[in-house]
Amino acid sequence: MQTNQGGHLSDADRADTAVTAYLTATAAVRRLEEELAYARAVADVSAAAMDVAVGETRGRLGRLARELGVEEQSLGNQRSRGRNRPAPKEPALRMLTDAEYDAAFSRADTEARHKVPGTTLAAIVSGVLATVGILAPPPEPDDDTCTAQAPDPDGEWWQCQREPHDDGRHDAGDLAWTDDLPNAVPARPCP
Repeated sequence: MQTNQGGHLSDADRADTAVTAYLTATAAVRRLEEELAYARAVADVSAAAMDVAVGETRGRLGRLARELGVEEQSLGNQRSRGRNRPAPKEPALRMLTDAEYDAAFSRADTEARHKVPGTTLAAIVSGVLATVGILAPPPEPDDDTCTAQAPDPDGEWWQCQREPHDDGRHDAGDLAWTDDLPNAVPARPCP
């Protein structure tokens, strides 16, 4: 291929079907790469929704993901790649108050024109906040297990899955931590 000084194809190259076929194929590949990038972004947002879903919803989403062969695409799985990884001991991050988080969520919902499901939007807001070093407040813990919670580097809160206990060591399956982890929320006293 030859180009003139302006970087454009010569008339001979424009007339050559092999050159135009190559350029057409290259343009098609670029479009497919853009579509793939978009599809991956949608999958990541959907995975975030699956990661924050609870109970029956998480079970249904997990089964669907396994059937589609995409269970490893969940953000939690991308982050952990193994069980019981220790939580990194990083400096404490600023944690928003409930009112600050509600205002941020409301603004994001308005900007999204109320078209993004709440759990997905919450995951997006928490992830964006964590990117700039701010944590969303922890969710209300489930009282069926130890109530201790800790954030991971992506701003997702994890609750200890062990029976209620007072030893200061916690395990959420994909994340393990102690009460001295910055931003960790200790367990409520055992009854």
